[in-house]
Amino acid sequence: EDLQVPTFSVSGLACLTGYTTNSPAATVCEITSAYKVTGCDPIMCTHPNFAGYDFSAVTGSLALPTFGATGVACSAGYEAFGAGPTAEVCAAAGPYSVTGCAMIICTRPTGASTYDFSGVTETLEAPTFQVTGLACSRGYVAAAGQPVAQVCPTPGPYTVSGCELIKCTRPTTPGYDFTGATEALEALTFQVSGIECATGYEATATPSAVACAAPGPYSVTGCVATTTTSTTTTTAETTTTTTTTSTEAATTQAAVTDPPTTTEVNTTVAEEAEGAAVVSDAPQAALSAVAMAALFWH
Repeated sequence: EDLQVPTFSVSGLACLTGYTTNSPAATVCEITSAYKVTGCDPIMCTHPNFAGYDFSAVTGSLALPTFGATGVACSAGYEAFGAGPTAEVCAAAGPYSVTGCAMIICTRPTGASTYDFSGVTETLEAPTFQVTGLACSRGYVAAAGQPVAQVCPTPGPYTVSGCELIKCTRPTTPGYDFTGATEALEALTFQVSGIECATGYEATATPSAVACAAPGPYSVTGCVATTTTSTTTTTAETTTTTTTTSTEAATTQAAVTDPPTTTEVNTTVAEEAEGAAVVSDAPQAALSAVAMAALFWH
């Protein structure tokens, strides 16, 4: 330094750490006093925009000489490691640096036999976590809509929920007698035996049960209502009456039923005697028969 005003000269001037590194300069004093220096300004840090960090709650000075940013946190899908998220002063004007947050990466759960992962598509990084195609295993059903997967809060298996064990109930189907039935009603081990057809029903096959596809009554088959068929047979009878008419018999019967009066007998005898006289060859036997009949009724 040459501090005499006529020949004032200062060289080798530098900025301290935390100040800009522009060329500093010294200005001569106007009166006996300290000379002035310029060219070194405090370095100002800015908030970075790094994935995995949340700067919304940061406080503290961003100027280097007094830098002290605090309140940095890990974003959703990231976890703190070591000393946790920490802000480190910038070496030049610009974003300060941060460390202490790492992305969470999930894994597929194992041993979750309730769920079917065969059709699953997975994005396992926690910030963009997504699982589609998850289904319930055989014997289980989604309680509401579809089963869902939840992101893991720390590195490890994600969680799944929404599937429940299917449990059947006994039906009330007419025609079946469950009095002697033995039932295992959970769908995975479903088994029913001892069902019979009720009175008034008959078996078309051995009565059997089929597990329900969702919680509710199981189904039964093999019994139908008994059908009664009535057959009426009508036998027609034909009666044939044979009537034989004999003129000769009817005449004789009339003669026997209605006996002649005395006048009729005498007249008849006289007429027959006269006829016998006219017809000389009339049989004597016939005349005698008439005479005898007349005597009999007389």
